[in-house]
Amino acid sequence: MTLAYAMVRDLFEGQPAQRRFAVIAIISNIAPVVAPALGAAMLGLAGWRSTYGVTTLAGILLLAITCLALTETGHVNAKPSGALLPQLLRGYRRVLTHDGAVRHIIVNGLGFSWLFAYVSGSPLVLIDVLHVSPAGYAALFACTGGGIVAGAFLNGRLARRGVPPRAVLLAAIVLALLATATLSAMTRAGAFSLPVAMPLLVLATACFGLAAPSAAVGALDPLPELAGVAGGLLTSLQMLMGALASTLVALLFPAFGPLAMSGIMTAAAFAALLVYLPRLPQTAPIAPVAAEALLAQIGERQADKIELDEATTRLLIDDQLRLAGWIVDTNRLRHANGTRPGLGQAIAIAEWPTESGPVDYALFVEGRCVGVIEAKRGIVDVSGRLGQAKRYARGIQLSADETLPSGPWTHGAEVFRIPFTFATNGRPYTRH
Repeated sequence: MTLAYAMVRDLFEGQPAQRRFAVIAIISNIAPVVAPALGAAMLGLAGWRSTYGVTTLAGILLLAITCLALTETGHVNAKPSGALLPQLLRGYRRVLTHDGAVRHIIVNGLGFSWLFAYVSGSPLVLIDVLHVSPAGYAALFACTGGGIVAGAFLNGRLARRGVPPRAVLLAAIVLALLATATLSAMTRAGAFSLPVAMPLLVLATACFGLAAPSAAVGALDPLPELAGVAGGLLTSLQMLMGALASTLVALLFPAFGPLAMSGIMTAAAFAALLVYLPRLPQTAPIAPVAAEALLAQIGERQADKIELDEATTRLLIDDQLRLAGWIVDTNRLRHANGTRPGLGQAIAIAEWPTESGPVDYALFVEGRCVGVIEAKRGIVDVSGRLGQAKRYARGIQLSADETLPSGPWTHGAEVFRIPFTFATNGRPYTRH
């Protein structure tokens, strides 16, 4: 799971990453539901030894796919050098001191806690208290497993529609809290029964499937160069908190019965809400329409008078490239940091070397350079500086794999190694 999370984050960010985290959640939750049925079928057809043979063949197949079909994804981020342990410790320190990443890691762990409180308590509640048969229990457990898959699928669909991950995660936490609190209240009132409990349990487990991909995005997105560390913390804390919830259910069940399961599920959902609420953006009161329009006009006029330095201009350009679908971060995704282009990406890499000095941005699509962008201060005559961008386009240093096969390109006596050059100060421009 850790490697799967890290590989997705190496290649994608934001909502595209969220959709793929949802696929991981779907597959990882379908497998535990299907595997027992396959095991039982093999046991009946070929005896218990067949399970070891099938798992061995599956392992060999997985190893072959890994060696032959998977490519390295870590080249997108900086590749560290030096002793491994100090770098690993620095990576853990950076993740653990990043407020947003830590909150999402904890929320994910608490979601797994309410899930595993159900997993560990369900045999005691459904079989011992409600007297469900073993076959009936297997069917009911499959229903809750299907709930997780449905929640993860819904998360992916919402991501495709552009719903922000934080909104999906908050909705999942609130729904889980409502479902588990209702279950606890019904248990204390003596109204605990199978028709009452199962819909609420399916909803609560579905909420974990809905929450997990969004929590993974929040944990891995802020620190892409540490995706492996963040993913490792995400999955390890998930297992630790799940084990703790299971232990508490086992210890408390003799004294409290079904309330031990529902109470711990409720406590985990409530704790997740408390942890996550501080991450919600603070919104200012909405001004009247007329005042808002006036303020916007004043702001635009004053913005035109501001002299932006080149570093600030790059932040504007970053935002514009990001809105256009490029992977970009001028402070992090730099050639000197080890950032390199990869397949399946449109990435802007800062400070790419040329024969006459580094260019501000080199644009790569599918691993090949398609253009350069030169950033200039807000008051600079941008059109007068296009010659510098053209000089970079002539002398950019690219390997054969990074060069478009259709080049080079000529304009008069000039020969360019890339087809596109652009200079900008981040402000709107007029076509001539």
